[in-house]
Amino acid sequence: SDHFFLQIFVFEIMAEEEDRGDGGSKQEGDDSTGAFLAMDSFYDKLKILDYDTDFCRKLGMKPIPRHYFAVPENANEQLYYFGSLMSWMLSVAGQRFPAPDQYDDPNQIATNIVIELRKQGLPADCSTTKLKQGCGEEVCQVLNNLANMALKARKFKYGRPEHTRDENIEETPHVEDVEVVADRVVEQDEVAEDLADDDDDAYVESAGPASSKADGAAASGPVEGLTEAEVHAWLAEVERVAPQLKVHLRTDAKDWRGHVEEMKTNKENIGGSLTTTRGQLEKLAQEINKTMEKIASREKYVNTQLEGLLHEYRAQQDEHAAISQLWSQSSGGLSEKARELASITDELDRVKAKLDEKGTSMTDASPLVKIKQALNKLKAEIVQMDMRMGVIEHILLSASLRDKAAMVHDMHAVPDLDA
Repeated sequence: SDHFFLQIFVFEIMAEEEDRGDGGSKQEGDDSTGAFLAMDSFYDKLKILDYDTDFCRKLGMKPIPRHYFAVPENANEQLYYFGSLMSWMLSVAGQRFPAPDQYDDPNQIATNIVIELRKQGLPADCSTTKLKQGCGEEVCQVLNNLANMALKARKFKYGRPEHTRDENIEETPHVEDVEVVADRVVEQDEVAEDLADDDDDAYVESAGPASSKADGAAASGPVEGLTEAEVHAWLAEVERVAPQLKVHLRTDAKDWRGHVEEMKTNKENIGGSLTTTRGQLEKLAQEINKTMEKIASREKYVNTQLEGLLHEYRAQQDEHAAISQLWSQSSGGLSEKARELASITDELDRVKAKLDEKGTSMTDASPLVKIKQALNKLKAEIVQMDMRMGVIEHILLSASLRDKAAMVHDMHAVPDLDA
């Protein structure tokens, strides 16, 4: 019960802050209120799923405060904890989602979360930018949906609420009682003012011939046994605080008793509407059953009418599969032949290149011309050598003739006797 009243107190504070805000702050307050409400509901579901034992102790994670994902703190830590909780709740529901690492890219973590939500068929209309923040109403709503999925996997059902009355809780006084108390305070103020006008010392002694009303107030009031100065000081204090003692309480529309009464009224209205709606739903169910029977009979008729076509279709499909297999095999042999043809073509091109090179060298007359020029040059050089040899022979012959003539002359010469 204390937890229930604490929730109501928190909601009332949120509502008062929302009323005090302007237009922009009011919208921001609405968003934060939605995040607080969603996070509060999710935290209760975590307790039902035995989060402290199965998640914190087994995985070595620290427990989070009640409104951890409703307020921004450390975006990276909140996003990592968000992904870890999602992985754990999906494992409770029989699904598999790898928990993120603390040093993974936040964009990748948010993208993986959105993809997994779409895969599980859960609402994933939130953007990755909001999920990357690790807090806010969108994150709390996603966690609530995952918690509902985990509770459904565990076949948990909510029971009817039991309202227990706490005897120690003091009833809030009604407006009429408060007004009576305020009237009594005003009456006491009036009596004190009447007594202040009377300067008789018998007021203090309670022996003066005052009126019955003044005597009763003096006998029962707090001024008995006080001096006149203390009485005047007390009256001045009463006059000062009297306006503050006038209490005006208005009934709060957010009181839990009003919510309980409203729930009872809504229950009666739903029960009254259920009697009329049940007949309509039963009639609709009968019509749906008849329509389903008609569809089933029509389906059987169509199947019997198309049975021959179905057999023919299956035969054509088998034939098509056989032809496709044959074509695959043929295409494989064809590709091999194409590769072989390409290699032969390359070899033929190389042979043609060699033949062309040899034919060109055979028809080229430039070597013959060079040979003829070399022969002519050799002939000219031979003629020159012959001429040089003739000149040298002539020179040698002339020299030998001169030597021979000199020798003959010396032989026929007369020796000189005088000598």
